[in-house]
Amino acid sequence: MLSGRIWQELKKGQPGRRFQARAEKRGRVRSGRSRLRQFAEPVAGIILIAVGLFFCLVPGPGLPFLILGAAILSERSLTVARALDWTEIKVRKAIGLARVWWTRAPLRKKVAVVVLGVLALGGAGVGAYAATFGG
Repeated sequence: MLSGRIWQELKKGQPGRRFQARAEKRGRVRSGRSRLRQFAEPVAGIILIAVGLFFCLVPGPGLPFLILGAAILSERSLTVARALDWTEIKVRKAIGLARVWWTRAPLRKKVAVVVLGVLALGGAGVGAYAATFGG
């Protein structure tokens, strides 16, 4: 699982390469793991991803579960690790562009974005409530 030491290692890693490096390191260390742990880790990752998907549909903390589950699976799968590294680069680029836009945007555009965001979240909450409780 992702202990504090592993989290620090991931934070220090090079963006776009950190998950692959961790998967490669785990591949060299894996031989000493018990059969139960070798089975339990990917199952835990899949369960966390399923919980994250569920909480993305109903009000709840879906994204952290998705990220944690994917991070656990990335230790066992170089394909998942590559996908996470690729996604990290794209998300960092999008956040950078959004920051530049936000610093340059006039106040009325910032207000419009915040109002639209609140409306979208409110609508998603009402929709999730209706889907969950049939109201």
